[in-house]
Amino acid sequence: DEASLVYRQLIRKSHKKAGVADLAYLRLGNMYYEEKKYRSAIQEFVKVAEQFESGQYADDAYFRLGQCMVDLGNLEDAQIFFGAVVKSYRKSPLVAPAKKKLKEIAQRMKSEKKR
Repeated sequence: DEASLVYRQLIRKSHKKAGVADLAYLRLGNMYYEEKKYRSAIQEFVKVAEQFESGQYADDAYFRLGQCMVDLGNLEDAQIFFGAVVKSYRKSPLVAPAKKKLKEIAQRMKSEKKR
């Protein structure tokens, strides 16, 4: 709770400042994700992805959005977010893990269709 308050204060002071606000949103999202509060995490990751699309944390935000969607069972949306990492952030270190997630999702969807 204290960390959340600190991040919120930081966002209020630097709400448009890349490298500050986007990192605070990302960390808030990660906190919520660790607590399995996926919908709250999604709200924070979307802020990074939308407001700081060309920032240094956008690829992380899209990847984490994909993870949230997998955990919520929404594989179609997970594909979109992991695909965004692969397509839009080609130099990101998250491209290889995103490609791996896309393969896992495709296999999972294929096996679920057979049922």
